Amino acid sequence: MDYRSKILEFMQNNVESNADFIVWVKTFPEMQQVELMRELNRMTEEKANEIGLNMKEYIPNYEKADETLNTFEDAILNKRILKDYIKSLNVEQEKLKTKMIHDIEESKIYVISSILNNAPNALEMKRIAKQMIAVEKKFGVYNSETWEGIE
Repeated sequence: MDYRSKILEFMQNNVESNADFIVWVKTFPEMQQVELMRELNRMTEEKANEIGLNMKEYIPNYEKADETLNTFEDAILNKRILKDYIKSLNVEQEKLKTKMIHDIEESKIYVISSILNNAPNALEMKRIAKQMIAVEKKFGVYNSETWEGIE
């Protein structure tokens, strides 16, 4: 699509409200919206130069338009970076959760095995087993079958 011709169409229709233009711009992805606004600024500057108009005299803060668009563009990019970072943190969180569950299960197996096989550390493992059972009960994940013969 030729954006310049569409922007020119909006400019030539001399619409008192820029609502139609804004609605049109918002149909595009955010980064493209920035480019469309930059193109509008370029075209406005070109038209003003053609008729010898100094935009700075007629539009307050006109010279800050590019800076504002750069800030908007930076915000869009920062939002994308933040979303990606949050995704990676969620992945890491899931990995850690899986590892913790695995490690807890391995520890449980070791404790139960030590008790059932009457290992030299069986008394200490019974004390640890009672603590593990208490924690499981506290968090509602206790399974009596797992600890059968241990309690």
